[in-house]
Amino acid sequence: MRAQWRHQWGLDRPLSEQFVRYVASLARGDWGYSFSMHEPVRDALARALPNTLLLMGVGYVLSFGVGVLLGVLQAARRGSRFDRGLGGIALFFYSMPDFWLALMVMLTLAYWFPVFPTSGMVDPVMHEYYTPAERVLDVLR
Repeated sequence: MRAQWRHQWGLDRPLSEQFVRYVASLARGDWGYSFSMHEPVRDALARALPNTLLLMGVGYVLSFGVGVLLGVLQAARRGSRFDRGLGGIALFFYSMPDFWLALMVMLTLAYWFPVFPTSGMVDPVMHEYYTPAERVLDVLR
């Protein structure tokens, strides 16, 4: 069975030939098969793309809005303790590694203060889902 699968997926060929065949199939738009999701990679990506774009868009809009707001506040109070304090806080978060900051935000907003779901978007019709306010009240009880 193992030999049959190796032949079926072309894993019994030399590595250079496997790479050339892989690049050629990518150029044709054939991205292969996802063994973990049991479907073509193209279908898995097409299903995940809308949620990814929504999350990315909301993140960019919020970060742009907060950045402009903080910049205007700092410019309005230039040289004050507020300006220096906000500049120090901004420098602290800017110097923090992105992956660490993302983990800490997820830990804070999904576990300690359960505002967001921890494992993706949930369909409220198919799954029991609490609103963020209900989750906070449930945690406080």
